[in-house]
Amino acid sequence: MDGLWAGMTPPAAADIRLAALPLQLLAELAAPPGVGAALSGLLTEAEKRRFCGLKLPRRRQEWLGGRLAAKFALMQLAATKALVPAQIGIVNDCHGQPLAQAADQICRPMPRLSLSHSGGLAVAVAAYAACGLDVQERSPRLVRVQERFADAEERALGAGTDALSWLTLLWAAKEAVKKRVYASQPTFMERIRVTALEGSPAAGAPVLLYCALSDRPESVVVRAALRAGHALALTAEDGEHA
Repeated sequence: MDGLWAGMTPPAAADIRLAALPLQLLAELAAPPGVGAALSGLLTEAEKRRFCGLKLPRRRQEWLGGRLAAKFALMQLAATKALVPAQIGIVNDCHGQPLAQAADQICRPMPRLSLSHSGGLAVAVAAYAACGLDVQERSPRLVRVQERFADAEERALGAGTDALSWLTLLWAAKEAVKKRVYASQPTFMERIRVTALEGSPAAGAPVLLYCALSDRPESVVVRAALRAGHALALTAEDGEHA
């Protein structure tokens, strides 16, 4: 499934890895009530307890998909380390952001993580820098709420791309910036404004969205693409890796 998002990380970015996982593949693994034998080697003991506490099948799939995608991304990034999934714990900080913990100091420093799920797809990125990632399914709901997160000039930047696809891309890009820059803030849309677009989203190839922040001097570059009914957006602290 990672091949669907080929090109989302620059070829020279050796310190960023992306993993994607269709949630339908986890339907049997995530079926309640407990943790089956197939999952025993993928989760830490703490994660097994957390997973067993989840009752709704959809929530179990989303939680499991996010954790497994994050572990796969971490294992790709730390390819020279002897990491296995059960040695990597994915926990949340006080703001709900994912953090990686490895047993016995196997991998230090631990990479940063960002993960997301939408429309039956879980994705995660691991990087040795602050990062933000979002996946968003094309949904008519975005048309109904578009004025809450995109002004007229931002919407006009997507001329040549159908309106719903462009709104989906805008939403994902702003969510990615929020996760990287405003992780501790409850609101964010009014602080992030997409000012320029490089590339054509309609072509399916990755494009660059340039974002201005109302309360900070720096701008943020987001790498994004529209594929298979989803928008994926990724930003990392080093502009060369955006």
